[in-house]
Amino acid sequence: MDFQSISNRSLAGDAHFFEDATSPAKVRSFLDSTKEADKLKGMKWLLAMLSKGKDVSEFFPDVVKNVVVKSVEVKKMVYNYLVHYADYNNACREIALLSINSFQKDMSGSNQLIRGLALRVLTSIRVPDIIQIQLLAVRKCATDSSPYVRKCAATAVTKIYSVDSEQLPQLKQILDKLLKDSSTMVLGSAIAAFNEICPTSYDLLHRSYRKICHLLADMDEWSQISCLEVLTRYVRNQFTDPAPGATEAARLQSKHRSTSALKGRLGSTIKRRIVRKAFYSDEEDEEDEEEVEVEVEKIALPEYGSVFNSGDNEVEGDLDPDHRLVLRSAFPLLKSRNSGVVLGVCSLHYYCGSQGDRTNQQVGKALVRILRNHREIQYVVLMSIQTMARDRPIMFRPFLSEFFVKSMDPVFNRSLKLEILTSMAFNDNVQTILKELQVYIKHSNPHFVAATIRAIGRVVDCDPNIVDICMEGLLHLLLCSKNDIIIGETVSVLRQLIQQNTSNPKTSKLLFQLVKLLINEEGSFIIEVPIARASVIWLIGEFHEAIGKVSPDILRILAGGYISESTETKMQILNYAVKLALRYPDDETIQNLMTYVLEMSRYDVDTDLRDRSRLMTALMGLAPTSESNENAINNEQYLEELASHSKNIMLASKLPPVTLLGSVDIEGLPNFTVGSLSSLVGHYVLTYEPIANWPSSQPDPNVRDAIRLGADNSNTGTSGKIETKEDITNFYGHESTSESSDSSEEDSDDDDDDDDSESSSDDSDSDNESKSS
Repeated sequence: MDFQSISNRSLAGDAHFFEDATSPAKVRSFLDSTKEADKLKGMKWLLAMLSKGKDVSEFFPDVVKNVVVKSVEVKKMVYNYLVHYADYNNACREIALLSINSFQKDMSGSNQLIRGLALRVLTSIRVPDIIQIQLLAVRKCATDSSPYVRKCAATAVTKIYSVDSEQLPQLKQILDKLLKDSSTMVLGSAIAAFNEICPTSYDLLHRSYRKICHLLADMDEWSQISCLEVLTRYVRNQFTDPAPGATEAARLQSKHRSTSALKGRLGSTIKRRIVRKAFYSDEEDEEDEEEVEVEVEKIALPEYGSVFNSGDNEVEGDLDPDHRLVLRSAFPLLKSRNSGVVLGVCSLHYYCGSQGDRTNQQVGKALVRILRNHREIQYVVLMSIQTMARDRPIMFRPFLSEFFVKSMDPVFNRSLKLEILTSMAFNDNVQTILKELQVYIKHSNPHFVAATIRAIGRVVDCDPNIVDICMEGLLHLLLCSKNDIIIGETVSVLRQLIQQNTSNPKTSKLLFQLVKLLINEEGSFIIEVPIARASVIWLIGEFHEAIGKVSPDILRILAGGYISESTETKMQILNYAVKLALRYPDDETIQNLMTYVLEMSRYDVDTDLRDRSRLMTALMGLAPTSESNENAINNEQYLEELASHSKNIMLASKLPPVTLLGSVDIEGLPNFTVGSLSSLVGHYVLTYEPIANWPSSQPDPNVRDAIRLGADNSNTGTSGKIETKEDITNFYGHESTSESSDSSEEDSDDDDDDDDSESSSDDSDSDNESKSS
């Protein structure tokens, strides 16, 4: 029986350590034992409980005593435990301070893992009194021969900064040394630390910029995300716009899809920067900015310098070689398996790219590929696509079917897909989108159906030829539906369609049908949803000519049931009464009805309605006054002057609503960085860094060439020193950044091969160092 249990335990491995049967006293006896096997058992049990979320901080004094053990396996477990609990509470913090000498001694040991773990534990003690000791330890490990230890030093920089931000100058010196490292492991952690402690100190990145671009593909996935974020901000700060006017032209093209926007006299001018290349080498280029009038029918995005080709020197928006380098280096990462990396590359090209058609298609294709993922990732990707499709819907036009709502999609993803579908509506695909939306009308969720109805109203704004079909369909839905949410949204969309298509002969018929639904022959109400009733009453007051002689009877019926109406409906009845009184100033019946509605509104319980009633009373010149002095005479003069403008105020023609672009114009939406946390939550978060505007003039490009020959590079333990100009050219890739206008994708592939060979040599050197250690 004992043999069977022993054999079962051996087969299970270390799984038995996850059982809670072991008593704390027995664990302490294991940790105090002189045998390393017992210490190993005790540490395995503690780490197993730690992974399960159990609080095992009570064993901290017993674990600290084992820092001096000789077994490397036990010591690694001890340090992993100490990293977690070194700053757990004041008791653990004080005990850890007593062991600082042991941590410093282990940082001089022969095992690189122990040196790195000792530094991690030392910098995890959040006590300001030992900041200088921690700084000395980090500065020492930043020049260590092991890349792993230097990576731990880069991680420790952020820990020290979180404890004492006044140490930033010393930390920037350490960070500058780590950014010169050629190991991708160290470089990725150094950039992550840079992004956290000094994200705008671009002077630290000048000398490492080209190296980061070349080694970007060799970094781990999470380091690539940090690098792409830093490079995006760096490019926007150090280079000029490669496609001046492209963003404005794309937005203008998106707006001109709306027929209502054209009726509203939408402008068609964009600003663009003109660069005239100098003929002689000793002359400077001339830059100028001008407004260009663009014809609505011929709006097209201009072609700018490609990511792969340097372009003609006479073409405006020519790419800087260093600018093209980062775009070319990041472009292969569109095929990464990590969704965050792909989103970072797409954000880089969206904000810093040349806006070429070929590049935009590849960016859209990559985002659609990562869309086939978990629903949480889908939400982040859909939010990014929604922002991009709002400005540049052409990027995603070939992938329209990918945004059709599926039955298994969660609610938050459905609404985003509807927004994207309406953003990509053009004359050639509006029929396809409309057929898809007709299917969603049958959904069981009334909120989703209401969002679909709202999307139909936006799509119709793109093509006026489908207005009649949509009006008939929405009217049929209004008659069949019994849900208040659907009825209210349907009437609101019908109101927008009537406003946008006043010249359509079916508009007056639709308005008559809505009036019949509002009030039938017996005087009872059919449409009882407050927002729907308010929309219909507003239409009656706005399009009085279509109603004709029945307007006084409608006002009489509405005034009779005024007391039982909702506040928003009362507001529109008040407006309708004033408009009708202004149109028929000699009709005594209408004037009496208006006075009755004004008096009823004046004593209503709602403050907004009472204020509106007082405004309308003064606007009609009916404000009572009991004073007979000079002030009363002045008040009467003011009221007469105000009443003379009442028709211009109440009966002025109104522009049709621009529904295709949403309820808010593109310029009025919050402009958060695509893929950032702020873009997801809709407000600024603590560590958010906005994308800066392009500089008006080109900053000095020579700052990235300021390299001293034979400079000390002792911290790059994997590559040694750079001593010749040829080494500099091969390492930083000057050949690839100064290519001629005939360069093509084959040059890009050659550069990628050089990067791979360089990375493999770095990795092999790193392995040799690990073995020697």
